[in-house]
Amino acid sequence: MAARLGEQLDLLTHGGRSRPDRQQTMRATLDWSHALLTADEQVVFRRLSIFAGGFTLDAAEEIAAGEGSTGPDVNAALDGLVGRSLVAIDHDRPEPRLWMLEPVRQYAADRLRDAGEYDLVVRRHLEWVVRFAVRAGLRFPTEQLHWSARLRDEQDNLRAGLEASFAGIDHDAALRIAAALWHPWFTMGQPDARAWIVRALRTATDIPDLQRAMALLGAGMLEENALDYPQAVQHLRRALALSRECGARGLEGGVFFALGRAAWSIDVDGRSAAEWFDDALRAFREVGDPFGTGGILALLAGEASGAGDADLAARRAAEALTVGTASGLPQVVGEARRLQAVISTRRGDYAEAKRLLDEVTEAYEQSGDRFQLGVAMIARMHLALARGDMTGTLEPLRTALRLAREDGSGERMLDAVFCAAKVLWHRGRAREAATLLGAGQVAQELRPASVFYDALVTDIEAAVVSAGLDADRIAGRELSLHRAADLALRLIAEEMAAAPSAESGPAGGSA
Repeated sequence: MAARLGEQLDLLTHGGRSRPDRQQTMRATLDWSHALLTADEQVVFRRLSIFAGGFTLDAAEEIAAGEGSTGPDVNAALDGLVGRSLVAIDHDRPEPRLWMLEPVRQYAADRLRDAGEYDLVVRRHLEWVVRFAVRAGLRFPTEQLHWSARLRDEQDNLRAGLEASFAGIDHDAALRIAAALWHPWFTMGQPDARAWIVRALRTATDIPDLQRAMALLGAGMLEENALDYPQAVQHLRRALALSRECGARGLEGGVFFALGRAAWSIDVDGRSAAEWFDDALRAFREVGDPFGTGGILALLAGEASGAGDADLAARRAAEALTVGTASGLPQVVGEARRLQAVISTRRGDYAEAKRLLDEVTEAYEQSGDRFQLGVAMIARMHLALARGDMTGTLEPLRTALRLAREDGSGERMLDAVFCAAKVLWHRGRAREAATLLGAGQVAQELRPASVFYDALVTDIEAAVVSAGLDADRIAGRELSLHRAADLALRLIAEEMAAAPSAESGPAGGSA
């Protein structure tokens, strides 16, 4: 049965007399319904089976209409299919979305094969996926909320298109999709993105150097996020060479940005992250790219803040906010405000920091920016630590851990595990904190240049040794990062469950 779940029609039309009549006759019922359709409705019905997870009216028209002006009237045919309950409509969204029940879609796919149109429609669907990906990638920076929702809706269609490309329908299409969508995938926390883009780079044969360079930049960013820094830098070096050969100065700036991020964790040509970011800023300003310029200004604000130069950090963050606001770039605006919140936290202006982080968190939740939401949650945790509100650290930390774990982001998972070790240590869970510290130290060895570890848990490491808990720390080194994140999530949940009873004062307030 498990092997046949992918063919639900077969499962429901075989199996003996004990099966209910309604199941034995499902195919016969669909045969009867299909026979009642007009010729145009039959054509549209079978062609729509190529969509996985639903489709929009525009997409249906592109795929089902066929070539020239002699194809079926898709709108009229859809009315008939909806009237016969072969196609359903979801009106609870800005743009209505249509879909088929899976057994019905499989029946229509059988009809598509019987008509000899399957390969043609698969190719047409793949071409539509490429066009959709390019449009989404171009518009994502300024219309993030809309395109995040569209990309979630079309995830199954994107996956189907990629698999069709990998299967040989068009070897280069997968790389075109990946080059267009790596940034939305990175932002939205698409767990499969790294595997897709690496596979696309391997299978593409005749792709323009500019698109290959874009895909290599995406691969570098996604591999860095997975803590595979050597492979990330290898891809980024190739992207840098190709972008220079193509004279793509803006893309060159994007590679500088990614190399700067890598330099946070490992040595990259003996240059600091800030030096790489300065190169990126010059490139983005030369080509007039507000998204790149604003993003780099925000990163440079973070560099200045980490170096203790609060005034420079504030100026950089304010400049980034101006660029993002003027250009309608929500990601840049959100990151600038997050940096302003970090600066306010370090200055002791906790009310202003909370106001900014509330605003940032709401914006990221609405836009579906899971990467930056996780970063904002760590900022909320640090604000609670600064205020001495240990209970207030728990909810944002749990959210940051969950997002990183679900997205498979090694970079954010590691930072959140170290944060959990610090919080649990201060909440009296010394052995568990030592275990998480050990697990994090193994992954930390992949990024020896990172200052995050020193800034956060050096004091805990010394305390663990002095408390005689080094055996727990060593035992933690046997845990994978994913298992450590799972353990941290469980421990934080236990602390949250205990907090109301354990820390309530006589009036019911937080202790």
